[in-house]
Amino acid sequence: MRETGIKTIIVASDSGKTAVKVCEAVKNLNVKVIAVSWKTMDPQNVKKLKEHNAIIIENSHTPLSTEDKKKIANTYYTLGQGLKVAVEVTLIAKA
Repeated sequence: MRETGIKTIIVASDSGKTAVKVCEAVKNLNVKVIAVSWKTMDPQNVKKLKEHNAIIIENSHTPLSTEDKKKIANTYYTLGQGLKVAVEVTLIAKA
């Protein structure tokens, strides 16, 4: 982070556990963490994320029209599920 100048990390995290680990890993680096989940995160993890001043986005889905969403998701999925998720959480965080 110091070498690249990255100031924001967007992390996909269903329960919030992964996002908490990211927050703990970068706590001394002055980096903003945005935790994105398609469902409600575990309340214990939400509490920890708030202590780290993370931005929490729960119960969210890609902000695309229903007709296009499946086509776009399937296109990214052919390149790998991780890429699909990375694109989706970025779109959600930017919305």
